[in-house]
Amino acid sequence: MKSNKNSGPGFARLVPKQRRILIIDDEDDLTLSLRLVLGRNGFKTVSCTDPLLAYKNFRNGQYDLAILDIKMPEIDGFLLYQKIRKKDSRIKICFLTDSEYVHEETRKEYGLMVLSNNLS
Repeated sequence: MKSNKNSGPGFARLVPKQRRILIIDDEDDLTLSLRLVLGRNGFKTVSCTDPLLAYKNFRNGQYDLAILDIKMPEIDGFLLYQKIRKKDSRIKICFLTDSEYVHEETRKEYGLMVLSNNLS
């Protein structure tokens, strides 16, 4: 939390730090939807549909959470995760996929819970 010194004479009111989330997915409509929902819930979001560009511009300490699509054309989410972790070991990562096959294979291989955006 940070102190807000403009809250009255002699008072320092604690204001919760706004959490920052990076969304990386090659589908524009999904990144827009996530930004809208997360933004309405008080999160500051940045999205990118180009994972290589997102990694190039990524800086240590810039985000609290990264939401990564697993299956992207240029680089998969797991490799991107490894690269991001080398720059920032404290960031939390959430994987996202719309492929039931990727979901099952990932769960089996890595023992991970993977959220699927397959709504059909």
